[in-house]
Amino acid sequence: MRLTGLPRFDWIRANTHVPALDIGCEDGKVFQGWELERYVVRCDIDRWNHPNFVQCDAQELPFRDDQFRTAVLGEILEHVRYPEKVIREAMRVSRRVVISTPLENDWDSNALPHTNTMQDITKKYGSLDNFYHSEKQRNANLLEKVSDLKEPHSFHIREWSMDSFRELMERTVKDGWIFSMEERKIGNFAFILCIMKKDENQ
Repeated sequence: MRLTGLPRFDWIRANTHVPALDIGCEDGKVFQGWELERYVVRCDIDRWNHPNFVQCDAQELPFRDDQFRTAVLGEILEHVRYPEKVIREAMRVSRRVVISTPLENDWDSNALPHTNTMQDITKKYGSLDNFYHSEKQRNANLLEKVSDLKEPHSFHIREWSMDSFRELMERTVKDGWIFSMEERKIGNFAFILCIMKKDENQ
């Protein structure tokens, strides 16, 4: 579930070169209303009613090598079982990867960190079916939700620290790529913001 945070969206947009791919786009708000939105292809495992939309698995993207100047992973890595595979696919289809992910250990307590899990949400909604129905009611553009029994993706299944995320990047980044990352507090929330790009000096 993507939290509202316009300053974070501004950072993503400022670091996005088009044509771009928004991987795990969900409701599409990151680029909604952006002046260059028409140059953004959106993709997600669920089916959404967005322009330039492709339904697919982030671990197996149906795009050519280097098809995009930028691939965006905005609050997706905490939802996936194999984040290395998702990052490497983003690297394959682009020359630049822009990442944001929650740093929940640094959230204010009233921001309810560590609660976006299957156990918490099924407790609140009673069942996964009820949750999926509420998601469709809340998001008019959501056409079809893939069951979490088939492919877990609606809930946070991992949490990052700055150290664990840096270790992930060091394991994943291949020769010819460089990355930089920072922690940024936005209101009651904290996020890891990361940029990966091909090293033009090599």
